Amino acid sequence: MRSKKGMVFILLLSLFMIGMIFPSLFITLDNMKGDFSAKIGELQFEILDISSKQQQSLFYIDHAAKFSSYQALSLLEERGGYYQTFPCGSVEYVLWQTKDSICFPEQNILFKNLHQALLPLLKSNLDKAGLDIDYEFYSRENRGLQIIGIALQNLVQPIEFKNDKIGNLTLKPSFDLTLAYDTSIYDTLWQEFSQIFSDVVDCERSAQLSSCVTKAVDDFNKRQIILLEIDCEKKDNDDDRTFLFCASTNNHYLIPQGKGLSEKQQKVKFAVYFRDTAPQLGGLVVEIASKLDKGVILSWKADDKDIDHFNIEFDSTSLSASIKDAQPYVKEMKSFFLYSDSLYHYLIPNLEDKEYTFTITGVDKNSNMADPLTRTFTPQDRLAPPAATNLQLTVSDITMDLAEENLDVYYYIKEGDCTDVVTMDGEGVLGGQRREKNDVLGLFMPGKTYCVAVLVADKAGNPVEKDQKEGITILRVRPEYRNEFPILYAIATITIP
Repeated sequence: MRSKKGMVFILLLSLFMIGMIFPSLFITLDNMKGDFSAKIGELQFEILDISSKQQQSLFYIDHAAKFSSYQALSLLEERGGYYQTFPCGSVEYVLWQTKDSICFPEQNILFKNLHQALLPLLKSNLDKAGLDIDYEFYSRENRGLQIIGIALQNLVQPIEFKNDKIGNLTLKPSFDLTLAYDTSIYDTLWQEFSQIFSDVVDCERSAQLSSCVTKAVDDFNKRQIILLEIDCEKKDNDDDRTFLFCASTNNHYLIPQGKGLSEKQQKVKFAVYFRDTAPQLGGLVVEIASKLDKGVILSWKADDKDIDHFNIEFDSTSLSASIKDAQPYVKEMKSFFLYSDSLYHYLIPNLEDKEYTFTITGVDKNSNMADPLTRTFTPQDRLAPPAATNLQLTVSDITMDLAEENLDVYYYIKEGDCTDVVTMDGEGVLGGQRREKNDVLGLFMPGKTYCVAVLVADKAGNPVEKDQKEGITILRVRPEYRNEFPILYAIATITIP
């Protein structure tokens, strides 16, 4: 319980303080600029009016930022997620993939281009209200597209009263927007295109590229809510492997147009080059090229209808063989070359007696190169020497002219003339016993006629091969030479007096 003396003391102290504060207040107001003869509260209303105008500016900035953001997003949709620089170029639409590069706009690239597009659009819209403010932007997916704009200049409004400036009202006009816009359409598209690329590669092995792309797009639309269309605007495109796409969602938004607003559907436009897979080669076989001096035949298969040419390398030699170079050898070789039943063949003659490593790769019409095939092989001499000429028979000698040195000469004798000699399968003359020249001369009997055949062979055995018949070693013409046997031997008839 307070005493009466205490209450009296508090009352006196309060009166004293009032007496001190009011003179001090009037002295302070009198020292400030301006005429303060106005009514109490008029300055406060002036400040509130200025604050209201700044709030209107902030409201305008928020709406300008919103519509400018949608304008920027619409611009990026038209340019495949880019603003001014297109890393892979463009063909009517911006390319996301070329023959050699991938330029899909990942989220950080997309946001970077969004900010580049947004700044001039926002500044243009703010300029209409007399506002000159620069911004630094930050974006992220947060239940929509969140865009934060950090103002680099403050919004400053001077406070004037009775024609005198008495201070400034300062605000930082930053903004934080969340737009009903889903940027994940870009990531979804590119993830799905990996499947599209794979489907097209498999399909193109047996069908045209355009029909394969159409089918892959149809399959995409069956499993996605995004609608993917090929060339929705019917643009001109001269590249057979580049396709134009439009991808749209059910999302709509408003953008400024003229003096009003226009509804815009979310639709991303882009172009893609469908890479051709490298051709596949297999089954490389290296064989002796018969009737050639150390020649070989390369045989292989190629699983690609678009092969342009083959590159063949051996030793220090590089050859380029077109499809026409590789295929006609099949017909040419059937009659006198050993060959494999492969799709492509190539003849390499006149090699040396050493080991070679042969490498073949295929290149298609789009310059895709197949993995190389490699085989090691040592050529062999399978060329028959020319037949003996000028064969002369006497009772005491057999003479002839030979085109080469170091040849083996084989003699065969048959009683009678040579009109019924069988040569097609190596029987007949060659089916008889091989003899030396002196043996042949010793068989001549007076009053009889004989047919003598002479066959020459090189040290590699060409064109004959040894065979055993009833314990006797005889010679047979190699299979590749049998149809040409008559030109490989010389014959003469002699009648012994």
